[in-house]
Amino acid sequence: YGKPVSREYLVEHVLKKEVYDRTIDVHVKNLREKLGKEGEWIKTVRGVGYKLEEVEPK
Repeated sequence: YGKPVSREYLVEHVLKKEVYDRTIDVHVKNLREKLGKEGEWIKTVRGVGYKLEEVEPK
């Protein structure tokens, strides 16, 4: 939680198959949409990958 996870790690440990470079990005985009407001917790870390970061309610 809070620690960035690389796209490569997600491919190797979550999808467990060969995929195109941008496949993880598309999955994350779809996951954010499905999660709705909670999807804002998934933050992009440029040049690294993704991390979970709690968003304060507005």
